[in-house]
Amino acid sequence: MFGGEPVLSGEAFAEASPGVSEPSGAFQTSVSSIAFAAAGLEPVADIWHIPSLQDDIEHLQDMAFRLAFELAEALEIGELVIEDKSPLSSGFRIIDEPMYSAHSGRQLLSLFSSDSTALAASAFSMLVVGAPEVGGEPLLDDIAVVKYFRLIRILRRLHELQRLTGGGE
Repeated sequence: MFGGEPVLSGEAFAEASPGVSEPSGAFQTSVSSIAFAAAGLEPVADIWHIPSLQDDIEHLQDMAFRLAFELAEALEIGELVIEDKSPLSSGFRIIDEPMYSAHSGRQLLSLFSSDSTALAASAFSMLVVGAPEVGGEPLLDDIAVVKYFRLIRILRRLHELQRLTGGGE
């Protein structure tokens, strides 16, 4: 239109580098954007996808335990996370150790364990996002944040399957 390069037509994408305009290119970008977190006991290459062979209560509990343990280790409280294979558990529990009761990392993981406790929004923010002030760095690094989001996804699916099986009735 008006003699310039096409902007909104499909013609502009013909000259773009491979994968830029293709829908699969967007997917590949999102998958590889967290490749840095594909390490540790439970490598994360995709936050959302759960392989069909692992989409059952036992596998999801195992994944949740490994993710929770890795997060606890990053927060230097690995000894507080123990495996819990009971039918309605999240796959792990947090040991009630009085010395760590106020530890924000313990509170963060307790949100998802079988012995859930409340966590103030400000503590959650400091763990995951941090604050703009000097010394306000988040306690979790980028890899741990990706693993935390993966843990949320795994637990959502785990609890869905637990509800579908009757919730222990």
